[in-house]
Amino acid sequence: MYTIIVEGVEKRIETEGGNLREILRNHCFLPDYCGGNGRCGKCIVLCEGKKVLSCRVNVDRDMRIEIPSTDAPVQTSHGVREKKTVDGESFFAVDIGTTTVAVALCDGTGVAEIAAFDNPQIRYGADVLARIDAVRKYGIAALREPLLSALENAEKTLAEKYRTRPVKTVVTGNTTMLHIFWGENPAGIGTYPYTAKFLDFRKEKSTLSLPCIAAYVGSDIVAGLSLCDAPKTGADLLIDLGTNAEIALILPDKILTATTSAGPCFEGANISCGMPAREGAVTSFFLSEDGKKEISFLGEKPKGICGTALIDVVANLLHYDIIDKEGYLITQNGYPICENIYLSQGDVRAFQLAKSAIRSGVEILAEKANISLDEVGRVYLAGGFSSQVSVQNAERCGLLAKGFSEKSVVLENASLQGAVSFGQGKTQPEDVIRKATAVNLDDEKNFHATFIKNLSF
Repeated sequence: MYTIIVEGVEKRIETEGGNLREILRNHCFLPDYCGGNGRCGKCIVLCEGKKVLSCRVNVDRDMRIEIPSTDAPVQTSHGVREKKTVDGESFFAVDIGTTTVAVALCDGTGVAEIAAFDNPQIRYGADVLARIDAVRKYGIAALREPLLSALENAEKTLAEKYRTRPVKTVVTGNTTMLHIFWGENPAGIGTYPYTAKFLDFRKEKSTLSLPCIAAYVGSDIVAGLSLCDAPKTGADLLIDLGTNAEIALILPDKILTATTSAGPCFEGANISCGMPAREGAVTSFFLSEDGKKEISFLGEKPKGICGTALIDVVANLLHYDIIDKEGYLITQNGYPICENIYLSQGDVRAFQLAKSAIRSGVEILAEKANISLDEVGRVYLAGGFSSQVSVQNAERCGLLAKGFSEKSVVLENASLQGAVSFGQGKTQPEDVIRKATAVNLDDEKNFHATFIKNLSF
């Protein structure tokens, strides 16, 4: 029997040995985006003063470790003005994101306050496939109970602060997150033919979740689409920039939807110096013709880059041919962004995969609707960090098609806004469900060729 002393959180763990990450996960919050495969580099701990990846450490002796602090709040915009008061009957609107959970205390006229926190399931991996695999390995309670506990704490804090008793809770999220929230096994979503146990409204007591379109097109995209008016001619486009990027082409009489695995690079998960948008995150980057660099960051000292800065860095390096059209980074040992923060060749490849997945999904939906991208009128950008994205840089690096930056409309967290709107009785998701069709991109004969084409810048 071995003893692990976790300094800073006053934990003493008795164990018979095994993988350090597996042991710690049941006792401490430990970011881990790759499911223990040693790729993301985020499960770092200090073991007797030395930085190690806990997923690569076998406990075969007594240890003293320290887990780096992750207490800094998530810095994310929700596109909702907080009025800091509650007038009359109140309710909660909840957006369960794969990475971040947002809880809004609302009333009939607006939002009093929003609380956001890391989805505690992150310790099981960054994307929904990793979460589904974790349910198979550890049981659904291992993922569900920490989420429900964190939600309960956030809701209780908000309710007590404003001395109110909310009458209901409206929940949105992707289909996998809703399955885990309700305690349903999402295994069918993880394998072909990708079937969900439920897609419709789900209600228990005073809690209701909005409907989904398909196994990989959840109520988060439905909530966002409920905020968008259908165009009279042509088409509009909604893109939710997340780990599992969701795309919807909005036509006058129908909606084509798809999801594509952009990977967690926009959350900083598989980027060498990547991190979420919290204290220390570099949020923007500019490189001038004389080589001078300008950055913006959260807090007092830069510690890593988040998704918005990643887009800026790639776009700027492309402009000055430091990255070529095929994604080759000409500087050896990476490109230095600022002290101790750099972009690696592997980071560029991760970005290429993500941007190609999103861009290719858009092109296939347009092809299926028999329209050109020039016919797209508005491009709605959804997702927690969309308000901070430079749409010009997103276009320069190919994430958005040419001309889309001028058509962009930021919805920020459309999922949360949609939940608030439904709770206030202003929108009806049934209208979206009736018009929507889910397109499986893997079944589209041109998708893979389009994906390969869009890997280039």
